[in-house]
Amino acid sequence: MYMGSNIDKYIIKYEESEELMPFTLETITKKVELVSNAANRQLIKDFCDYMTDRDLSKNHRINNLKVVISYAEYLGLKVQFNKGNMHFANNSFSL
Repeated sequence: MYMGSNIDKYIIKYEESEELMPFTLETITKKVELVSNAANRQLIKDFCDYMTDRDLSKNHRINNLKVVISYAEYLGLKVQFNKGNMHFANNSFSL
């Protein structure tokens, strides 16, 4: 006789459990300071502020910042993000 699942007691509440995320938003935002190119570092900070203003989820912000920081590290000191694609006035932001 099937009595149902006990899955409810195993539901993880991600908002309450920081140890489940290998990267926290705080550690990722600290990594922004390690970006070697000052112009790219400022653009990443602006992007972070934009995502915060848009009230995006923590996981979404973490994932986006991981990608953008890795890309900035790949570009290095001499290459900047394309500033022509940055649009703040219309609530859109793209790199």
